[in-house]
Amino acid sequence: MRAVLTLVFIFYLATSCICYNSGQYAQYNTRNDLDWSAYTYSIDEGNCDGSKLADEDVTKDADEHTYKKTTYTWTGRNMFYLTCIRVLNRMPRDRNAGETRITEGGVGQGQVRIEMRSQDSQKLNFHVEIWGKPVNSAPNIAIVPSRADNVLYMNGKKYCECR
Repeated sequence: MRAVLTLVFIFYLATSCICYNSGQYAQYNTRNDLDWSAYTYSIDEGNCDGSKLADEDVTKDADEHTYKKTTYTWTGRNMFYLTCIRVLNRMPRDRNAGETRITEGGVGQGQVRIEMRSQDSQKLNFHVEIWGKPVNSAPNIAIVPSRADNVLYMNGKKYCECR
């Protein structure tokens, strides 16, 4: 009787481990809510004239069995309309490169939201440039609100980093 209980217990442990491990693997390798057809390697839209409003790197280190995803948002606060959006993928163009898409706003509008996504177990490495023109006679000043350290640009040149 003791041998039968031992075998049942071992069988229970073995099946529990198999179920747990396969569930963990599935969690990391599903692509959930992302429609890959909407993504592209890099973005280059519009004519880059006016002032450079944003110029920064967006990076995230790789983690095993994990997709990295981030959103970059820029808002002109009714002072600017966008003339150019560039999102340069700094990974080689192969199956390991991440992809990007504009999910809101864009050229001709006052804001943009850009989503960037890595491949499984790969880092995220993009460079974002945003250009625009003043909506009216407001001074040519822009604050980049997407980071903890805001950057102030005047006439397309970095003026200061505000902390």
